[in-house]
Amino acid sequence: MRKSFIGLLIFGMIGLWSVPPGFASTSVDALMAKLVEKGILTDKEVRDLKEEIASDEKLIREEGYKQGLPAWIQNTNIKGDFRLRHEYSKRNDSSDQDRSRGRIRYRLGFETKINDQTRVAAGLASNGGNPRSTNQTFTDAFAKSAINLDYAYAEFKPYSWLALTGGKMKIPFWEAGDLLWDTDITPEGGAINLNMNTLPNLMTFFNMGVFILDESAADQTDPYFFVFEPGVQLKTSDEKADLKLALAYYSFSHGAPKSMLDNRSSPTTNSVTGGRYDFKYDSFNPNVEFGINNLFESFHLPIPIPRIAVFGEYVNNPAPNDNNTGWLAGAYMGDKKVSGPGQWQVKGSYRSLGKDAWLDAFPDSDFYGGATDVKGYETIFEYGLNKNASIALDYYRTQRIKAEKAVETVLQTDFNFKF
Repeated sequence: MRKSFIGLLIFGMIGLWSVPPGFASTSVDALMAKLVEKGILTDKEVRDLKEEIASDEKLIREEGYKQGLPAWIQNTNIKGDFRLRHEYSKRNDSSDQDRSRGRIRYRLGFETKINDQTRVAAGLASNGGNPRSTNQTFTDAFAKSAINLDYAYAEFKPYSWLALTGGKMKIPFWEAGDLLWDTDITPEGGAINLNMNTLPNLMTFFNMGVFILDESAADQTDPYFFVFEPGVQLKTSDEKADLKLALAYYSFSHGAPKSMLDNRSSPTTNSVTGGRYDFKYDSFNPNVEFGINNLFESFHLPIPIPRIAVFGEYVNNPAPNDNNTGWLAGAYMGDKKVSGPGQWQVKGSYRSLGKDAWLDAFPDSDFYGGATDVKGYETIFEYGLNKNASIALDYYRTQRIKAEKAVETVLQTDFNFKF
């Protein structure tokens, strides 16, 4: 009876929204005060009712505003991020470079649902000068900064387990670390992604695609590559532990581009003769990650550790006889992603990438300039300052394997904001 009365009361109060806001608010407050005085409601029930009414009112107003917009705007989501960075780097070679600079990165993305099976997405980003960077350095007496097209693609998803994508896209295959691919790269071509729950705790996936590296009207053998990546992801029934495995195979047209690719490391660290690559770069790349969630939950630690994980990857290019392998091993603890206040993550990894294990146009540009024939470690600490706001410290210590033994150290301090 009491619950029915309270429900009827809420219904009546919602009806008051049809009258001027000031009058409605005054009437609701007066009615609630009278009900408390009569002993029908408690102070706590009044507070709860006010919160519930305010939430419902906001929802109705937002829905009414949304319905007044054109359909394509209603179906469009907007997201973005801004990063403010201070970077210090030093390379102990003959030049003895010691550099300190301020940098920003701004990205804005749009995603529109065309129909139940199709969506189109596009993104803008600050101009980093090459495919492996969207950083804009503070320089040139306050010169205006350019904004570039970061990605633009269409995705058709006829079934929940199948996605077909074409255009300039985010990397559509999985890599446990960043041994081979800088995360800023947005390849151009087409991709197919299959994800199927073959068993209750087992997901099977298969990623494949073809991507164009260059185009010339005078050359009928433009370079491109295929990627094939089967994999599985297993979880325990209580989701306390998970394991993800994948094996990627990269097959380049004619084994490698005829001429050196644009935006490679400078100077190039692959083996080349007369501006042409000496070897093919058809490579195998196994990846693995194993994680455990809430391992120390029963210990009641002062700082909770939501997750501990180890990850690794390996690459082998069979064409050369030596300097043809690479590997990365790492671990992290804390939250899987830092998106709220007090969340945190510590990550560390070590890698070694041989001179001709992989093309030097693609690896992480912060790791010795994105070169091959490099080794070293990276340590990252990120802490959530507020919702969608965090601070991160990223430290690199790297050096060449076979060439000059100069050591490079880089420390990046980032303030990240997402919306």
